[in-house]
Amino acid sequence: MFVIRKLRQIRALGSPARQAIVDALETTGPCSALELGQVLDRSSDRLYYHLQILKKAGIVRSHRERNRAGRLQERFDLPGRPTLLRYSPSDSKNAAAVTKLVSAALRDAQRAFRKAFTQGAVVQGAGRTLWAGRRTGWLEVREVRRLNVLLHQVVGILERPRRGRRNARLYSFTFAFSPYGKSFSDPGERKVRTPRRARTF
Repeated sequence: MFVIRKLRQIRALGSPARQAIVDALETTGPCSALELGQVLDRSSDRLYYHLQILKKAGIVRSHRERNRAGRLQERFDLPGRPTLLRYSPSDSKNAAAVTKLVSAALRDAQRAFRKAFTQGAVVQGAGRTLWAGRRTGWLEVREVRRLNVLLHQVVGILERPRRGRRNARLYSFTFAFSPYGKSFSDPGERKVRTPRRARTF
């Protein structure tokens, strides 16, 4: 396990490109900049720039080894798996850095959705590959716990390594879960458990 807790590390992850690198390394394993470029469909030169920033922040490590052609190449990896982010709501600097990181992740999710919204996208059925939505609802404590269990299951599926799965394709799953609207309820107010539906995209 690797916990990202230092402020400089959280700030270094404010870039969607660096978040994508960490995500890819977590599921793909050690990679060169060229291999990462092939996985993420991005320029390896540009990724190398971001890798050096992540390395300086202590989020990524590297070592040199010879490739099949006998040339030395730098391979990058994470200090541990899974990679977790430390939330410290009482620390205003941590709160600002984490919030900025999440904003970047949501912007990147929007760009990825727009790029994937093509004629070949599967938008219905069990094999659906493109899906975004939003729901708001009234949850009791036990329901919040149940939702956390389900989200942990989703994350567990996504954290499975790529090795040995030739037909696997890289996917991104971005979500934000938080209280909404009034943060308290009137003690005399009757709790309504029927979900209030919002627009689904």
